[in-house]
Amino acid sequence: MLGRFVAALNRLLRLVDARLVRDSTFPKGPPPPGPPPKPKPEVDLEARFVHLREVLTSPLNFLLLGSSNDVLKLPRDLADKIRVFSVDAVAPGQGASFTAISEIVAPEAGDVTFVERAFSGCSSIAPPRQDLVRAYGLEALFREKSRVQVQGTTVPQIARRHHVDRWHFLKTDLEGLDFEVVKSLGDGVRRTLVLQMELRFEPFYAGEPHFHEVAAYLAARGFEVLDLQIERWRYVTPHMLLHTKGRATYCDAVFVNRDLTSQSTDILAQALILGILGYLNHAEFLLARVCGVPPEATAEIIEFLFGRMRGGEPFVPHPSVPHVVSAAGD
Repeated sequence: MLGRFVAALNRLLRLVDARLVRDSTFPKGPPPPGPPPKPKPEVDLEARFVHLREVLTSPLNFLLLGSSNDVLKLPRDLADKIRVFSVDAVAPGQGASFTAISEIVAPEAGDVTFVERAFSGCSSIAPPRQDLVRAYGLEALFREKSRVQVQGTTVPQIARRHHVDRWHFLKTDLEGLDFEVVKSLGDGVRRTLVLQMELRFEPFYAGEPHFHEVAAYLAARGFEVLDLQIERWRYVTPHMLLHTKGRATYCDAVFVNRDLTSQSTDILAQALILGILGYLNHAEFLLARVCGVPPEATAEIIEFLFGRMRGGEPFVPHPSVPHVVSAAGD
C-alpha cells in the first residue's frame, strides 16, 4: 500500500523535478579520511583495449574524398590508432582526429577546372550529362555558381605528403571521378581493406563507367561487394508524383578485400573498420577467422562492437527466417 502511494506521489513530484527516495540511499557517517578521490579521466587509453592496441602497432589510415562535411564516428578509446584525412574542395569533414584538406582530387596532377554548383554535392571537375539533368528535373541543383582553374592533386601525392604507406579505408564521393581516382592507386589498392564508392548504374557524368565495370575491375583485384545502398530517381513525367518506384541511378557501394586469409592483423583491422561503418554482423563473422593474435584482442574488439555500438544501429525486426534481416525495399 505504501509503495503504491509513494509511486503515485513521485509522479506528481516529477513535475517539479523531485522524487522521494529511501533513507538507505544516502551514505552514513562522515567521509573517509584523506584527500577526496581524483575523478577518473574521460578516456583512459592504457586501461582499455590493452591487447588490441598492442596488435595495432601502426595507425589505421582512413581517406575520405569528397567528404562534404562528413562526420565519421570513431571509437574514442582508439582515436590515437586511427588517422582520418578528409579531402573536399568545399567542405571537408571534421572530427577530433581529422586532418581537413581543402583541395581538388583528380586522377592526375595538373590544372583542372572545378565548377561549384548550387547544391555543393554536385560540384565537380567532371561535366554532367545535360540530357539527364533535364530528364530528372535537376536544373536548379546543377546551376553553376562559380568556375575556377586550380591545381589538382592525386591520392599518391596526399599519401607521400602525409607519410602514409597504405590506405586501410578509402571512401570516394567525387561526382563521376571515383573509378579513375581509385585506378590511380594502381596495385596499391590491393592493400586497402575496405572501399566505399559512389557508383552509377546510369552514368551521369562524362566518361563515368557503369557500376558493373567498376565491380569487375575490383573483383579482379581481390574485392567483393558487401553492400549497396541504392538511390532511385524519377524522370520528369506528367504523373511522376504518383509513382512509388524510380530508376536505380546510383549507389553507395561498400567493397571488402577478401584476400586476407593469412594476414590476421589485417582481418582484425578490417573487422574494426566495418564495425565503425555499422556492419557488425560481417565484422563478427570475420573475427571468427582471426588466428595468430592474442584471443584477448579479439574479445576486446567484440566487446567494443557490441557493447558500445549496438545501440547506434537502427532497429530492424527479425522475421521468422533467422538469417534474413530485412526484405528488399521499393
